[in-house]
Amino acid sequence: MTPNHYDLLGIGAGPFSLSLAALLEATQLKVAFFERQGQYQWHPGMLLPNAKLQNSYLRDLVTGVDPTNRHSFLNYLVDSGRFYRFLHADESAISRQEFNLYLQWVASRMPQVHKNCEVAEVDFDESQQRFCVTLSDQRQFLSQHLSVGTGKRARVPDCAQAALGDNCFHASEIALRAPDFKNKRVAIIGGGQTGAEVFLNLLKNTWGKPAAIQWLSRRDNLEPLDETPFTNDYFAPGYAAAFQHLPKERKKALLEKQKLASDGISPETLRELYQTLYQYEISGQLGHHISIRPKRELRSLSSQRGRLQVICLNQFDYQWETEQVDAVVLCTGYRYALAECLHPLAERLQCDSQFGMPLSREYRVAWDGPSGNRIYALNAGLLSHGIVEPQMSLNAVRAATIVNDVCNAPVYNLNSESYMQWRHPDANCTDVVAA
Repeated sequence: MTPNHYDLLGIGAGPFSLSLAALLEATQLKVAFFERQGQYQWHPGMLLPNAKLQNSYLRDLVTGVDPTNRHSFLNYLVDSGRFYRFLHADESAISRQEFNLYLQWVASRMPQVHKNCEVAEVDFDESQQRFCVTLSDQRQFLSQHLSVGTGKRARVPDCAQAALGDNCFHASEIALRAPDFKNKRVAIIGGGQTGAEVFLNLLKNTWGKPAAIQWLSRRDNLEPLDETPFTNDYFAPGYAAAFQHLPKERKKALLEKQKLASDGISPETLRELYQTLYQYEISGQLGHHISIRPKRELRSLSSQRGRLQVICLNQFDYQWETEQVDAVVLCTGYRYALAECLHPLAERLQCDSQFGMPLSREYRVAWDGPSGNRIYALNAGLLSHGIVEPQMSLNAVRAATIVNDVCNAPVYNLNSESYMQWRHPDANCTDVVAA
């Protein structure tokens, strides 16, 4: 194999790609992963004080399929000399800051992960039957297979697009911006975990003491993450495999019903919020300048004479509400978008602007090229694999599935069982009754 010819090239080196890179070390394949950041950071704009993951530390990059792998979180703790202190701290979840340190540790131990390498273009060379990856410095590499792990983009409501600027921005930027909210009227849009963390940090004056805080959410209440045992079975390999067989409309309905299994607020965060508000009350600091407003649907957001005008429909009593604020933080989630470097292949791929790409069980993208050249997509198949797809819960299983497929061999044992029987007892049953 010539120096610039690879078995698999990866675009991006986020957690999903790092997991794949780590598990590929058990093979003899020649691989490389290109990361545009010069210094590895995982969602640096969201590294808020005390913000935590909503997963067990055992759901790291490798442990689910290879607990003795050198890139496990436990090995990271031992290598960093913090194993016993981590145990004694008895934390219910890893902080985002520590998970970022873990990812940096893994990336630093992998010569196959190349930082400060931005992929400018990906095309397919018909003559060589290989993908051609061109970096921003014009270096080119050829590969039989491709892995795409470029993440998602911030979702900004259409009505807020024109207001974006120094005083209106997505929460994914807040730690990088380090805004000054002292004596400002601040509105938070979005009622999930991120909205809760931003609200809590505003109460703690992380960015200065605001004059007023308004938290607006479309949800019926501040709804908790459902992390009970049987709900957690959605995040087991068996459920993702069963979900694959369902018709499209049934999948959409299930995703909506299961929202709080992945997109609720951690009970620990809710408890801290309530306790903080109570301390505000007994210290005489709680007043109308702090408000939590559920069932509010954002209808308009515009600049008005140096301030921002927020118009919402209160879906509890169907009244219109208009507020003038100094700053807006959009905690409105993320959306799928095809990476710009893949545009030369865009017409050859199947894509859905809302749900990403239709993927096979092995995370292959449907495309019109040779079957011997595969494109694997990470965090792009919500409608294919279900609620678990954008989560890190099955990080190791996802990566191991791809490794097995690339190698056409069971490099990793992916057998798993569940107490839940999701499909018809006849595993080959293909009759589907509309729900």
